[in-house]
Amino acid sequence: MKNSNVRNLIGFIGIIFFVSFLFSLSFTFVVNREQAKAKEFGNGDFQLEQYYLDSVANEPIYTPWLFFGQKSWTLAECQDSELKLGLDLQGGMNVTLEISMRDILIALSDNSSDPIFNQALQVASEKEKASQLDYLALFEDAFRELNTSSKMSTRLSSPRIFGNKDLRDKIPTDASDEEVMRIVRVEAEGAVDRAFTVLRARIDKFGVASPNIQKAERTGRIIVELPGVKDVVRVKKLLQSAAVLEFWETYDNTRLFSFFNEANFALNEKYIDLEKNDQDNLNNLSEDDDLDDLGDLVIDAESNDTTIQNVNILFDVLQPNAAIDPNTNAFQIIPGPVVGSALVKDTAKVNEYLQSSELVGLIPSEFRNIKFLWEAKPFDDNKERLRLIAVKSNREDKARLSGDVIVDASQDIDQFGNPQINMRMNRSGSRLWQKITKENIGKSVAVVLDDYVYSFPVVNTEISGGSSVISGNFTLDEAQDLANILKAGKLPAPAKIIQSEIVGPSLGSEAIQAGYKSFLIALGFVLCYMIFYYMHAGVASNIALIINMLFIFGALSGLGGVLTLPGIAGIVLTIGMSVDANVLIYERIREELSQGKGLTLAIRDGYMQAYSSIIDANLTTLLTGLVLFYFGTGPIKGFATTLIIGILTSLFCAIFITRLIFES
Repeated sequence: MKNSNVRNLIGFIGIIFFVSFLFSLSFTFVVNREQAKAKEFGNGDFQLEQYYLDSVANEPIYTPWLFFGQKSWTLAECQDSELKLGLDLQGGMNVTLEISMRDILIALSDNSSDPIFNQALQVASEKEKASQLDYLALFEDAFRELNTSSKMSTRLSSPRIFGNKDLRDKIPTDASDEEVMRIVRVEAEGAVDRAFTVLRARIDKFGVASPNIQKAERTGRIIVELPGVKDVVRVKKLLQSAAVLEFWETYDNTRLFSFFNEANFALNEKYIDLEKNDQDNLNNLSEDDDLDDLGDLVIDAESNDTTIQNVNILFDVLQPNAAIDPNTNAFQIIPGPVVGSALVKDTAKVNEYLQSSELVGLIPSEFRNIKFLWEAKPFDDNKERLRLIAVKSNREDKARLSGDVIVDASQDIDQFGNPQINMRMNRSGSRLWQKITKENIGKSVAVVLDDYVYSFPVVNTEISGGSSVISGNFTLDEAQDLANILKAGKLPAPAKIIQSEIVGPSLGSEAIQAGYKSFLIALGFVLCYMIFYYMHAGVASNIALIINMLFIFGALSGLGGVLTLPGIAGIVLTIGMSVDANVLIYERIREELSQGKGLTLAIRDGYMQAYSSIIDANLTTLLTGLVLFYFGTGPIKGFATTLIIGILTSLFCAIFITRLIFES
């Protein structure tokens, strides 16, 4: 009875695994189905394909029978859960960026004109070409050789070099050269780390499926792999643009609503004038005139209705930040810096309208320096709409306070359990922040990164000391990301692309076909051999092997893994290891049968005798896979991932699944 209960438990666990992994793989089939529809809709036009996918991204498209119709997944959610392909299988872009240590040193010195400092930079740059040492070590040696009588932080004949801005608070005036370089090294390497954080945040925002971002230690280089990317120009711009953090004062919507109302009216008048001209031109045409020469006319040709319809050119794409009071039915303008909201796809059209000469001329003189910025993330549940924020600019279009004053930022939890960000500024930033908050009590200050508003908290009181809190509609991860971005601030040196490679879809297709062929050939050969040599036992082994394949792909999909070409090689290796375990078991069973034991007893003893050999062999390979996964990058990690999953699923199938088949 006890053995029967164990078999039932193992069988139940196997069924649970089978259903779970099959469910994980189902998302891949659903996404492939929708992508096939998109290709059919686009008929070779990538823009139309993307338009189709965007249009159904938030539509429920998949309702598994497991949930009895009570739970549905959108296309976007299915894409998050599908089995993702690596760069080598679906094509994309491979980029190597470099954060120049020379530029970082120049930035940390605030562009020092000290002759010895600049000469040391030149010497270090020349030596770097033929040296294995990192740039900072070369710079330190060069400076020491050129300057034997003074310190980096306080020179006898020149101002302090690394005693500017933030470093003034960190480097004592009596610090030795070694102490200064230790602090500078920490700041320089921290700059690369922060650049890595900012680039990861940007790429995540770009929406690439399973990007691979790696930092090459002590070189200032960052390697980025973007599977499936087709807009190369946009990616390069995204990666190389400076991460500029700014704090902007804002205008209130209640003072701006009349401008938007007039702007909408002005655009309507322009539209009506164009429509009238088109109608007049149409009426003046003779029957012999070619209508095609007139261009597109704004009329309803089918109904012959030439009356001017009421339109709202601006408000059709920009919903004003106003509402109807449900109690009084009165129209209310909502106060705050938000002037309206628009669908993500309409933001470019709104920008075009607001920058047109007709609307710029309508801006009241008190708002001449107004600037409109979009929020960084959608605020609605469907993630379709962005809010438009009105900030106070100036003739130089430069914020009063920028991110280079922030010395520390961290994610925290407030008293109500909501995520928030604590930040601390240096002395000059603290004084200016105190002045800004004093002047804007009861108003909002927008936190802007790369011209996108991440938060616009209301100032409740004057803030002194340089420490303050930013609260908003954050998740824990978003608060942590924003804290990292705030800490990063403006990069001390831009990221430069030193190498970029495009992996075309044809190469990806060839890699997929080669991988599939090797996989199918190996699988077919093993299946045939096992049946030929072991007959019925081979059939049981083959069933377990096929189940194992399902487990591997299902586990990859469920765990968010990425299938790469080396990963396929790992699966092929797993096939051999899985069969090897079965061979050990079957040979042990044969030995037990040769000793005159019955089949049931021979199976039991054969498995017991084979366990140690199977576990030892797989355990050593598993340890190797773990080491490769921890220290490896890119293709090596892809190989290690499938190897680790394959070993675990192979052990389960060889030890339990085949035995269940035998005993049944």
